[in-house]
Amino acid sequence: MRRLGDALAGHVAPDELLARAIALAEELAAAVEAAPQRDKRAEMASRGRMGEYLRTGTWPPPVPDGAVIEFDRGSFVGGELNPFTMGATFWRQAEEAHCRVVVGAAYEGPPERVHGGAVAALVDETMGSLLSVLGKVAFTGRLDVRYLEAAPLGVELRFRSWLVGRVGRRLNIACEGSADGVVFTRAEAVFVEQDPARLAAM
Repeated sequence: MRRLGDALAGHVAPDELLARAIALAEELAAAVEAAPQRDKRAEMASRGRMGEYLRTGTWPPPVPDGAVIEFDRGSFVGGELNPFTMGATFWRQAEEAHCRVVVGAAYEGPPERVHGGAVAALVDETMGSLLSVLGKVAFTGRLDVRYLEAAPLGVELRFRSWLVGRVGRRLNIACEGSADGVVFTRAEAVFVEQDPARLAAM
């Protein structure tokens, strides 16, 4: 689905091919919609860090160095269950969270460049992945993204995030994104730490 989306966004297909694609998409969508609806809350309760907390009563420790971080399987940034995903992958490297992604035509902004909103989403999710490194649960409270250069389409982008410090429940996190060694964005954010018990009750 991701490949089809990039193909449709990045190519000028003839009308008859587009009509065929629409007809097939309508048929497949109707068949999928007849299946049981996905319940994200139930999924979170049965797997991942929240699932482990509900099973054991203890919030999981930080992921080990080098481990892949599964941020959210339904996310449009890196979620394996989302057909519109950008395809980002995340992992722990020392005390940082790292991300790699090659963004396709579906997220193009200026010609041959990644849309600024897509860059902001990649920054936010890389910062969110850092919570697995810290062994915390928190939500984005403020995000300040500075665009230094345009991020190129079709080449590997790298992001890394790290903890700058904390004041009470406020986690101050920084992030930068680069391509071929050139930093194209730097960002700062405040994440607000949450009580896992309160989230579990929700």
